Amino acid sequence: MAEAAGPADVAARFPKPPFDLHREAFEPPLSRGMAAYCLLQFALLLALGMGFLALAATASLPRLLGCAAYLAFALWALGALLEGRRWAAWPESVRLLAGVLALLAVAAMDDGRLDVRIAVPLAVAMAAAAPLPWWLRIRDARSPPRRLAAG
Repeated sequence: MAEAAGPADVAARFPKPPFDLHREAFEPPLSRGMAAYCLLQFALLLALGMGFLALAATASLPRLLGCAAYLAFALWALGALLEGRRWAAWPESVRLLAGVLALLAVAAMDDGRLDVRIAVPLAVAMAAAAPLPWWLRIRDARSPPRRLAAG
């Protein structure tokens, strides 16, 4: 009958290099404009998430699933922007335009809870912001990126 290997046997059999505390962390360069844009979008998503939680007890299941899917997609797109992915402006622009459509749809079927006088200007502002990720990416390509100071 074979004996079970102890931790010392496993460590001797599979050696690992010691942990280096000073290795460089994954920190892609980020311009101030893109950082400000992502901060603003995250703050808006945080407010949307709080509204989602406030309405969770009374909203219908399809509306909750749609809002949850939008939040998950939005956070994924924002993360791709922060990672500096080349393709990240596409999903971010799609997210902004999908937000416009969702806002107008909610205003149309919301039984007067969301005033159209608020929803339409908000939707126009979101549609106008859709090219902003592209503009920031083009501008970032022209200027050298700055590293944010580690806080």
